[in-house]
Amino acid sequence: MFTDKHAALAGKLDATQTSLFTTGALTMKPIAAPLASTTSANKPGARVAPAATYAARQSKPTTMSMLGSSFKPAGVSMGAQASLGLSHRAGESSSFFGSQASVAGTSSYQYYANSGAEAATPKTTMSMFGGSSAAAPSKRADPSFMGALGHQVNMGRYGGARSGTVKMMAAAATVEGEKVEAKEDHMDKVFLQQKYDNADHLDPVLHYTGNKYVEELMRTAKALAANGKGILASDESNGTCGKRFEAIGVENTEKNRNDYRELLYTTEGLEKYVSGAIMYDETIRQKGSDGRTLVKILADKGILTGIKVDTGISLIEGTNDETVTNGLDGLAQRAAEYYEMGARFAKWRAVLKITPDGCPSDVAITETAHSLARYAQICQHNGLCPIVEPEILTDGKHDIKTCARISEKVFNAVMNELVTQGIVLEGMLLKPNMITSGAQAEVQAPPEEVAFFTVRTLARTIPPAVPGITFLSGGQSEEIAC
Repeated sequence: MFTDKHAALAGKLDATQTSLFTTGALTMKPIAAPLASTTSANKPGARVAPAATYAARQSKPTTMSMLGSSFKPAGVSMGAQASLGLSHRAGESSSFFGSQASVAGTSSYQYYANSGAEAATPKTTMSMFGGSSAAAPSKRADPSFMGALGHQVNMGRYGGARSGTVKMMAAAATVEGEKVEAKEDHMDKVFLQQKYDNADHLDPVLHYTGNKYVEELMRTAKALAANGKGILASDESNGTCGKRFEAIGVENTEKNRNDYRELLYTTEGLEKYVSGAIMYDETIRQKGSDGRTLVKILADKGILTGIKVDTGISLIEGTNDETVTNGLDGLAQRAAEYYEMGARFAKWRAVLKITPDGCPSDVAITETAHSLARYAQICQHNGLCPIVEPEILTDGKHDIKTCARISEKVFNAVMNELVTQGIVLEGMLLKPNMITSGAQAEVQAPPEEVAFFTVRTLARTIPPAVPGITFLSGGQSEEIAC
């Protein structure tokens, strides 16, 4: 809209005619003679002529197309602003999206790239994002539109007055004349400021603030992944614990299970080798013989308490007896309760198998990835650092390359779902299987191959933002697993 401010500016410039078209095209005839104080902008420290004054020395009008509308000022265009101070240029045209622009003469970018030597330059092409050009001298910097935009907005870096600030999506141009202090890194700072100042409305997910535990989650993940330490899995269900007690002639009672866990947690020097201990629901509610809770006993040693939050598995109908992990229902309430009881991380086990008839199926992989990501998101929003555990069982006669191929597919699917659901990767841990031959395979891969394929698979699928990876032994002996 042409306002009184614009009219006043036009009057000060003694413009002979100013008109505005409803189509968005603007034609402006500036004053006939340049200001007496105008000098070339191509020399560092020189004063830049106002855009309207510079246009008086143009031999042809400039055309600029933006989002399909015509914009024909006789004053200044994108390309012209990038070369203020150079006189007697041919007409210039610029297009914002997709098409190339023809820029005649040497832009101020090109001038500085040629160390101050102005030279006759053929017409070049400049697109918004590509920056491709034709017939360009070898020393010339041929910028993309984004580069030229940043430069023209900040011509004051070279000592002149700011001229012609263009807002990319606004279909408008403003003229500002304030002085800008010249700094070597000024352009870099301006570019980053423009990029990240606008990030809030361009992608709100990047600045999601709904999770108040983000900082704590990251600290927990780093503590659990401390060098030289591991995580103690003491989350056996009551049934599994009974089988172990039976092997040594101990009755499977609540008191015996309590004494067993207290014996583990009070081991002298345990904190030197263990960063966290995973508990079962019964265990996190139990106390030691001195009256302290088992959580407190661990905390006094500097060991974090974890909790198993899944509730078992069930069959996925329509598959070859493949399973999905249960426990999402009510998980938020359970996670909040566990956090109040002192837990700081969680475990959720998802199991897949390899068979000759095509397991794991895409259905099972999709279900596993989705449930793991939902579990991780719910836990993070309740202060628990999730251990994401996509376990591929070792059962089978497959070779190590088959395990590597399928594991890579599964890990990719899981990470994709974690990212899709907005998991804070720095506030989680991964607990995958090692890449090994099937337990019943005739030829077992040696440790060197296990190490190679395991590292290669993880490097291809897990981003470095994840602070730690803890392995499953997968039924291997301590000597082989370590």
